[in-house]
Amino acid sequence: MVVVLLNPGIFKRRDGKGFNLRMNENKTPLSRQQNASVKDVDGGESVLEVGFARDWAGCDALKADGTVCGDWVDTRHTKICAYHVDHQLKRARTNRQEYNVG
Repeated sequence: MVVVLLNPGIFKRRDGKGFNLRMNENKTPLSRQQNASVKDVDGGESVLEVGFARDWAGCDALKADGTVCGDWVDTRHTKICAYHVDHQLKRARTNRQEYNVG
């Protein structure tokens, strides 16, 4: 599912690297009042569902504790996130004798 965050609060991170988005809590449900036009919608004004991305899914690799990783990946290229690919390559390198020589 692809969603759009409408008017999020944008804050700089304390470490100075990047930013955070903050949404206001919306306690009113999405509902229409009686005798209201389609444009008059109460609640749900912070998130808008746009569509569905068929090539966007969670990482299938398992973490050390046995749970699924779940980081987002583009399934047209791979089903495993970059972290787990790099981690597996490092493990494979340490097991090969050519890389352990001096």
